[in-house]
Amino acid sequence: MEFADIFNAFGSAVTLIEALPRILPFEDAEASDALTKSYKKRGIDVITGATVKQGTAGADKVTLEVEAGGAARKIESAVVLMAAGRALNTEEIGLKQCGIQLRDGGFIKADRNLQTEVPGYYAIGDVAGAPMLAHKGFREGVYVAELLGGKRSHPIRYDNVPSVTYCHPEVASIGLTEDQCKERKLGYVVGRFPFSANGRARGTGETEGFVKIIRDEKYGEILGAHIVGAQASELIHELAVARENEYTVEEVELAIHAHPTMSEAVAEAALDSLGRVLHI
Repeated sequence: MEFADIFNAFGSAVTLIEALPRILPFEDAEASDALTKSYKKRGIDVITGATVKQGTAGADKVTLEVEAGGAARKIESAVVLMAAGRALNTEEIGLKQCGIQLRDGGFIKADRNLQTEVPGYYAIGDVAGAPMLAHKGFREGVYVAELLGGKRSHPIRYDNVPSVTYCHPEVASIGLTEDQCKERKLGYVVGRFPFSANGRARGTGETEGFVKIIRDEKYGEILGAHIVGAQASELIHELAVARENEYTVEEVELAIHAHPTMSEAVAEAALDSLGRVLHI
């Protein structure tokens, strides 16, 4: 996603090929749809549900034979960038010699305190398991350091690690998607607020996107939050704090948000989930 955004900004013609039915398949469907529309509006050719059957490299171009939606097409480009996820580096770092075991996926086998089956060896970061994100690995490092120092460390809530896609518009999320809520048969209510109705966004011309909050229907706990738009990578952390402390949408809304700020959209989305949105 990010490289497609970067090269499009450089003025390159970009074709984005995704094997799954939509881009950002692990994000909320509304966020995925919003970014797809934004990319297409900017001239990025987005092809989903696609399979690359063959690639041929010539002297000055690469030709891909792609099948999507039952139709075949040829795509010619100067360069092909394959960005198909992260790979672990656990094969040749001496784990076997130390007696450290691996689990499914090549991750290092460790307990809830990140200690391996070999005393004195801990696993943090990508090798410890998903999500494979720098900030998650950093927190695991702090957690282990505190354990080794004899301090009672705060348990890591892996369902509360924020995810950010650094493109334009930015996409940020935490917690459950709406589809996941449906799969778990949870009672939930959705609140939304578009940046097109936010004073700061209108003043700076950054009106693309929205804040979406999914709350528990009965108790108001925040089950998930999804932001598409400018500063999404910053705005998501208010909701990370709320989830870490099990705040309700009422408690988020009660905090006074300065005007004009992008963060007002968070409070408005919380209000919308309660049926009390003000500025729309």
